[in-house]
Formats: sequence, structure tokens, C-alpha cells
Amino acid sequence: SHWHGQVEVNVPFDGDVEYLINNEKVSINQGHITLFWACTPPTNRYRNLSEHGDF
Repeated sequence: SHWHGQVEVNVPFDGDVEYLINNEKVSINQGHITLFWACTPPTNRYRNLSEHGDF
């Protein structure tokens, strides 16, 4: 686990990935762009910005 002051961009190219964030499992599908804002309060929930995005 780590924290930093920058936006983190993740794009899994070789399969789906799972993150454990604030004790909540977050699944990211292959080819989907994901943005993580550092130090976001745990009360904010994750939002799917796009239903499509396969490369």
C-alpha cells in the first residue's frame, strides 16, 4: 500500500487486475483506463466513467 500526491493512471493490458483500497476490493478490466487520485477520503466512492474503452 502507498500514498502519494499525484494522479495515478492504470491501464491493464495483460488481463484484469484487482486492487484492495481502504479494505474494499476494486476490479479493473483489461483495457480500461483507471484514474486514482491520491489521498482521496475513503468516503468517496469509485465511479465508472465509461462503459466502453477496450483497446
